[in-house]
Amino acid sequence: MIKLTPTMITVDAAAAEGLPRRSISGVAVTYNEIATVSDGTQVKILQGALPVEGRNPKLYMQHQSELIVGQVVERVDTPEGMLFTAKISATRLGDDAMEMVKDGTISEVSVGINPTKFSYDDDGVMVVKEASWTELSLVSQGAFEGAIITQVAASIPQPEPETDVTLEQDKQKDENTMSEKIETPVVEAAQATTDKLWAQPKKEFKLPSAGEYMAAFHRGGDTFKNINAAVHEFAQTQRTVQPICREAYLVAYDAPVKIPAYVAYTLLPKNAIGCWPRTNAFVADKSIVGGAVPDDYAGTGYDKGHAVPDGDLSWSEIVEYESFLMTNMYPQHGSLNRGIWKLLETSVRGWAVQLNQPLTVYVGAMYGAGDLTIGKGIIVPRAYYKIVINQTTGQVAGWVFPHTKPYVNLGNDLTKFRLPITQIMKQAGVTYAFPKNINELQPGAEWPVDYGALTNAKRAKCKNNAD
Repeated sequence: MIKLTPTMITVDAAAAEGLPRRSISGVAVTYNEIATVSDGTQVKILQGALPVEGRNPKLYMQHQSELIVGQVVERVDTPEGMLFTAKISATRLGDDAMEMVKDGTISEVSVGINPTKFSYDDDGVMVVKEASWTELSLVSQGAFEGAIITQVAASIPQPEPETDVTLEQDKQKDENTMSEKIETPVVEAAQATTDKLWAQPKKEFKLPSAGEYMAAFHRGGDTFKNINAAVHEFAQTQRTVQPICREAYLVAYDAPVKIPAYVAYTLLPKNAIGCWPRTNAFVADKSIVGGAVPDDYAGTGYDKGHAVPDGDLSWSEIVEYESFLMTNMYPQHGSLNRGIWKLLETSVRGWAVQLNQPLTVYVGAMYGAGDLTIGKGIIVPRAYYKIVINQTTGQVAGWVFPHTKPYVNLGNDLTKFRLPITQIMKQAGVTYAFPKNINELQPGAEWPVDYGALTNAKRAKCKNNAD
């Protein structure tokens, strides 16, 4: 548990200074402060990231939606942080919450947000620039030191009209229906009592296949407009993912379906030719409860396909080991995994080496309700994508590869599978950060690579470990 020193607070036991009865006020989050959340991710929220208008965030106890006690009724954005006033409902649970705030048992609050625009700084801290604010929780120990309750206006018991805050009980009835959300990670700015991130209400929708989407894109007109609008609408309903930080990459893991929603990493030129021998030591990730295990793939006809390729992580023993964790695996048919997907992986290493420039890579999957599952609930995505960013020049390119039966060899023409990155993100339901000088390469204008020179360079460097 992360322990931060709480700031002293003051408590007023009456409705002072114009506050409504049964209310609390304070600082929801302090800006430009680095906090470590429950999964170990470091987060910093910038001023203006949280909305002051729109639907009121609900007020929970300890980030548990079944323990709803009220709602935030006022938000004030300041350079130092987001100020709030919340009204607590006249219920038994609300009474208990008020008493614990009054006697100091609970003295801090914690925001629950969905980042929609963010990036990572040089130290790996997630810098949140825009986010939706879904809830505020009363907590005994928050992640942001300045997130405190500063004032209480209490009158307990207080007969009041029935509260208009309804208990939210949208519980998941069948996680395998894949009707959850498919979004960027939900960041909880607190040490929550559970290691799960918070899901949003379900919405059923059957995604088009990657082939259908690409065909509609090339046809254009109303066909593409309609299918794209439907995909985008579904993307906004999204599922939550669990971010896991590794030595050399970040994985946003979708635990209910046991695959990464996406991974992100930066490949440095010096690491693009690694000599640590491949182990093929596929192993379950012990940081995940109920995650995929190697035997889930046995007899299915699918490869355990790397999200971050082993070839990009062969520069040290620890990162090579982490490349074979099952949280880094996708079920991929051999025609893709050992075909054009492998060609793109090799190309990325060639670009990093021969351009002598670092590349940031996003790898992800497109999947939804109705897709095939294998093993104990591992979903088989209908498409995979990769976005490559040259951080030096701002050049970027994206590819989408269909992954539906009957599986066929997709050849070796990478240009055929280029799609605009905006369309990739809409279909995948994610929002990635890009350099300010972004310049998307036209199909066919991708960076050149000399595969023979890349092979010779690896042989010269790695000698017997070149294979």
